[in-house]
Amino acid sequence: MDRAILNDIHDFWFGALAGPEDYPKEKSGLWFKQSDETDDHIRKTYGAYVDEAARADWDLDALKREMRHALRERRRADHALDAQVGQVCDLIRALTCAALLVTGHHTHKGQWRKKRYG
Repeated sequence: MDRAILNDIHDFWFGALAGPEDYPKEKSGLWFKQSDETDDHIRKTYGAYVDEAARADWDLDALKREMRHALRERRRADHALDAQVGQVCDLIRALTCAALLVTGHHTHKGQWRKKRYG
């Protein structure tokens, strides 16, 4: 894959990083907020390179230091977000179970059922 394309993609997502500890706040909106405008821009600008990128044999050691760091930070942020989503799902599951128990439901063979009286 052409190195200029990789540099352009890196600049789009992370901007110019001053060093490994740099956090581009102006780019964080791209990471955490869904936007149809951003999605359209990515499709139009980089869509033609998706198949090539998927087939490429990536040599991460050959990437610039900033690109490697940005990739690691992105993975770290993804894992942190996954953990937060997991915690929210656990909380929702617990609240749902509590609400069902309070309304007279129980589980039978893994299914929630309404208790029958009499």
